[in-house]
Amino acid sequence: MPEPKEVVIARYRSELENHGIASSGWWQEQLDLCLIGIMATFGWEKALGDATELSWWEATAAGAAARQDIPISGAGQ
Repeated sequence: MPEPKEVVIARYRSELENHGIASSGWWQEQLDLCLIGIMATFGWEKALGDATELSWWEATAAGAAARQDIPISGAGQ
């Protein structure tokens, strides 16, 4: 992407709000679950690519899981 993921995410939320969709009650939970789902689906692809990209996804998915009280385990556990 030509801009940081955080910028795209913030713009998407802003546009929802601009179109009359209040997001304060559900935004973080839905974003967290989407990020976890994307990592579960495409994590293998991220692991084969750029280390910085994988690092962002690992940290972001781990933070999302922690916020949602979803336990994660390391490899081999």
